[in-house]
Amino acid sequence: MRLTTAQRVQIDRLLLAREERLVRVYAIETEIGRILGQPYPFPLPPETLPSQRTGNRRKSK
Repeated sequence: MRLTTAQRVQIDRLLLAREERLVRVYAIETEIGRILGQPYPFPLPPETLPSQRTGNRRKSK
């Protein structure tokens, strides 16, 4: 897919905004950890979350 210059600029701006938000989340999590005196995020629950599952996934046809 070929992008126009305007599309590329728009995508780059969105990616930069995303990066700024990720930096802000990191700063907030660091501050929470400082307040609580422990690392944040909190330890994972004992059960496996769907996002942590790995294994044999069926390939799309």
